[in-house]
Amino acid sequence: MMESVSSQNGPGPTYCEQHGHRFSSELGFDTFDWAGHTWGVREINNIITWGGPQADDPEDGLQKWVKGASVNAAGDLVIQNEGIAGGVEIHVVESLGYGDFEFTYSADFDAQDPHTVLGIFTYDMAEMILWGDHTNGDGSTEIDFIEISRWGDVEREFAHGGVTYYPDNGKTVAPVKYVPSEFDVPNGHQTLTTKATWLPNYLSVQTTTSDGTVLSDVTATTRVPRDDTQQLRINLWVTASNDEPVSDGDDGILPAYQTARPSSVVFHDFKHTPGGSPQN
Repeated sequence: MMESVSSQNGPGPTYCEQHGHRFSSELGFDTFDWAGHTWGVREINNIITWGGPQADDPEDGLQKWVKGASVNAAGDLVIQNEGIAGGVEIHVVESLGYGDFEFTYSADFDAQDPHTVLGIFTYDMAEMILWGDHTNGDGSTEIDFIEISRWGDVEREFAHGGVTYYPDNGKTVAPVKYVPSEFDVPNGHQTLTTKATWLPNYLSVQTTTSDGTVLSDVTATTRVPRDDTQQLRINLWVTASNDEPVSDGDDGILPAYQTARPSSVVFHDFKHTPGGSPQN
C-alpha cells in the first residue's frame, strides 16, 4: 500500500513515482477521441456513484450527468448540458501530469444561465479504482485552470473568471483553498485561450481574448499540488448557490437554481506538452 503523502519526513512518493507509470482509467464511462486524447464521459455508475457538484433536479431530486459531449464536422468539441436536468463532464483517460496546457474555447458567457459553471481542471478520482493502493484527501489535489460563472448572482454584470487550487497532504491535513486570480469575462460571445504551465511548486495561468486582451495572468508557488493521479477534466454544470424562491411558472415556487436552462461551450483546440518550463 502506498504510504500517506503526509509524514514527519515530508511528502512521500506519489503513485506515479512509486509504480513507475501513469494512472489511466475511463472510470467505467463511455469514451470518445478528440485532440489526440481519449476522453471519458461522466455518468453515475457503480464506480462513481454520486452526482455532485451538479445541483439537484426538482423532477426527482437527483444530481444527474448527461452525455452532452460531441465532436462536430469542423472537429470542434461541443459541450452541451441540460441545465438543471443534467450537467456534463469529460476527462482525459490518462493522467497527463506536469507540463504546458492550452485550451481555446468560445461561448456567449454573458447569455448563459447565471447558475451555469464552466470548469477546466484537474481532479483525482483514482482512489475509486485503486482501492487501498492510493490515498487522496478531500480536496483531491484539484487545480481549476479556469472556472467561469455568475455563481447564481443574477444581478452580476459580468461572468466571473477565476483560478483556484486545493492542495492536499493526504488524509491528515485538510485541503486549503488558494485563489490566485479573479477577473471579469467581457460580455457578448467570446473566444478565449487559457494557457497553463504546471511544474513542481509552480503554476502559471494566463487567459486572453481573441484580440489578445489579457484577462488574467497569474503565477503561484505556494503549496501547488504535486503531479499524481489527477485527470484533466472539463465540465459544464449547475451550482445550487442561489436558493432564493422564484416562480416555477405553474403557480408554485422553486429555489432559483432549479430553473437553470441548458448551456453550451465549444472547444476549438486543446494541447498538452509534457515537461514545460516556467513562464517569464
